[in-house]
Amino acid sequence: MILAAELSLTVLLEVHCADSLLRARSMIGFPKANYSVIGINNRNLETMKVDLNTTIRLAELADVQKGLVAESGFKTRADIEKVKRYGVSAILIGETLCKSPDITAKFNELFH
Repeated sequence: MILAAELSLTVLLEVHCADSLLRARSMIGFPKANYSVIGINNRNLETMKVDLNTTIRLAELADVQKGLVAESGFKTRADIEKVKRYGVSAILIGETLCKSPDITAKFNELFH
C-alpha cells in the first residue's frame, strides 16, 4: 500500500531558449521544491532543427542542482556523454528509439 504522504509530484518545465528559461525563472521563481525539474528541448519548434548545444548553453542558466532533463536529438552514446558533463541527470529519447529496428539493442548501445 502506498500512503499519500509518500507520493510527491513535480512539474517538468520545458524550455527551448534562454528567453523562455529566464521568463519562467522570474515569473514562478524556478527552481522550487514543487517544480524543480527542467527540461531543455534541443529541438527548435519553429524550424524543427535539433542542436544539442542548446542544452549546453542553457544548463548554466537553469541553475538546477539536480533534475535537469535534456530532450531531443540524442542518437549516440557520445551525444549523451556530451550533455552529462553539464549536469544533465536525465535524457528524453523518443525518435531515435522509435526509428530503430531493434529498440532494445539501440537502448543498450546508448546506455550500457
